[in-house]
Amino acid sequence: MKILLLDPGLRTRAGHNAALLAEFDLELRSLPRVRLSAAGSAALQAAEFKGLGCAPRPLFRIDGYWRPTPQDVLEPARLSGLVDSIVADVERLPLEDFDGLLMPTVYPLHLIALARVAPRLARTRLMLGFLMPVSFWMPDTEACAVLGSQVGEATMTLQQHCELIAYSETGAYEFGGMRADMATLLPPLAAPTARLVESLATAPAIGERVVFGFFGQPFTSKGLDVVANASRALDPSRVSVRFRLPPGHEALCQQLRSLAACVDATSTDMSNDAYLRQMAEVDVVLACYDPAHYGDKMSGVVPEAVSLGKPLVVSEACRSLIGFLDRYAPGAFIAGAYQPGALAELLALPAELWRVVATKAHASSPVVRSLKGMRRYLAAGGLDALYSQTRTERADVSAAV
Repeated sequence: MKILLLDPGLRTRAGHNAALLAEFDLELRSLPRVRLSAAGSAALQAAEFKGLGCAPRPLFRIDGYWRPTPQDVLEPARLSGLVDSIVADVERLPLEDFDGLLMPTVYPLHLIALARVAPRLARTRLMLGFLMPVSFWMPDTEACAVLGSQVGEATMTLQQHCELIAYSETGAYEFGGMRADMATLLPPLAAPTARLVESLATAPAIGERVVFGFFGQPFTSKGLDVVANASRALDPSRVSVRFRLPPGHEALCQQLRSLAACVDATSTDMSNDAYLRQMAEVDVVLACYDPAHYGDKMSGVVPEAVSLGKPLVVSEACRSLIGFLDRYAPGAFIAGAYQPGALAELLALPAELWRVVATKAHASSPVVRSLKGMRRYLAAGGLDALYSQTRTERADVSAAV
């Protein structure tokens, strides 16, 4: 069986996109007669991805994270021209050769382009991950409604031509003002990574000095400034704050370390395993995100933390994050206002309280780990035949579902 991963936002070996590719690659290359291919941004440097079973192909001239202007969306000719450019890139792919197509992050313009070639996807199993709201690309209200509506129409077109599952991390998505329920799936972990997470999810042992951790890109939308400023007011004998950033942020780490004695900041290139081990070494994970960006958006850090049995600090107006935690890890977090003073007060709470919250997070870790299973994910898309050594032909897969 042949699987194609489409990720126009895949540019470098660092970050969420590359981490997810690594998990698919690790799982699928272990399966007999399964071949994974991947296509990313035209800016992708193939040399950075040495060591993977698949060699991702630089393809999309319009990067997945590129943001159009309101005029690009509201003027039909301009929008059509952008989509036509992406269609030309998609046409270079042998779509008919693939049994399954994965788009774990849906990018609006690229999804609309994919719908233009929907007839070529007949009998293909397509998985679409609606992880970020359309407003991420288009903050303008009018243009966002237009773009969201077109994304909804594109999804329906694809559904008419192929076997499709649309999912989100929150179980719902808004298409131009219309909210639609859909399957809840999380970015999956390969079986070896899942076993590592399970081994790292040991019973909580929080000492008198509580260690908090900030993970991921140092974006202001992820609350970097709020966490940094809150750190200034903390007692280093009672609290430690670790910033674990991807490579290229050494100067920022030096600035962060100069803020307060409680701060430890590093910027290193980490594999998925190393990243998870770093998270396992803290007591509490910080997800103090800006509600303006994360009010209706999930973060991969949140389920990763709970999978490891780690409690979280979250911003109280991040509805999707709190909704997820209330459902799958009740009591495993403390929420507060998105401001440095309020966060400093939370981080200074007694260690005894954090032990209680950590116990609840640990109790919920098996539930969230099961949600992140790769086999569960692929089965939801009708691709569980990948795990059978006998059902390897397209005809067999079609008959099996």
